[in-house]
Amino acid sequence: MQQTIQHIPVPVDFSAAALRAVTIAIAIAKMNRAQIHLLHVTENSDTAGAMSATDRLHTEAQLAAWLSDAVHHTFELQPVCIQAEGIPHAVINNWLKENFCDLVVMGMYGPHADGALQIGSTAYEVIKHNTCPVLLMPATGTLNYFLKTMYATRPYSGSMAALNFVKCLMWDNAIVEIFLFAPLSEAQGRSINWLLHTEASEALKTINAEWNRHLTPHGVPLAHELMMAVQHSGADLLVLTPSLARENRLGYVAPEIRDLLKNPLFPILYLMNNTLHYKHA
Repeated sequence: MQQTIQHIPVPVDFSAAALRAVTIAIAIAKMNRAQIHLLHVTENSDTAGAMSATDRLHTEAQLAAWLSDAVHHTFELQPVCIQAEGIPHAVINNWLKENFCDLVVMGMYGPHADGALQIGSTAYEVIKHNTCPVLLMPATGTLNYFLKTMYATRPYSGSMAALNFVKCLMWDNAIVEIFLFAPLSEAQGRSINWLLHTEASEALKTINAEWNRHLTPHGVPLAHELMMAVQHSGADLLVLTPSLARENRLGYVAPEIRDLLKNPLFPILYLMNNTLHYKHA
């Protein structure tokens, strides 16, 4: 089934990472003729408190001016601007549960010297508690608009299904690097070859994309190994698929996945909470 992206919410906080999130969301929206929803949350720990009329007008003016700069008057579809107040991740999560969306695009922070959670607490809470795919954009780096994608997974029947969604983000003539965490026994090697040549080819045949594969003898994702592979290949997007973690459930981020999120130097498409089911190949 051909998947499409129709609704893209983009939480914005006027940061550099949010600006990059809007920029890439615009490009994805143009490819898919999608609607962008800009969601700005004025932080207020006292959710019963109300924003004053003056503050609301000021925020509206700031959002409009910032949006004008971000769009550069090239966006063909009119974005919908939504304002709210409260605890950012709680407001965003509630909005996502009440409104249909296909892809969330949001900024994430870069490396911190103290080694603390580095993607940002709001982004972390959003990926934990939502089944909608989330594209996390770092504050720095070159925007290559996803010409080369690293698709990380394990060899399960159906583990290539997410490629049907990923290709909605990719340009024509893109390259997909499939990174499989799997032991290299002869029997499993035959199963892996079948998986790649059937499911991957089927998913990518509707776009002009090449694909290569990487195999690792570890059945468990190793963060440093995957990060090195991304950097070595020059990929501009890392896709974390639902089959990647040993345990995958809503509200939980597995340790091996948390390790991957600690050094966000490039965009990450987080698909872990998608309701896809897999069988061992």
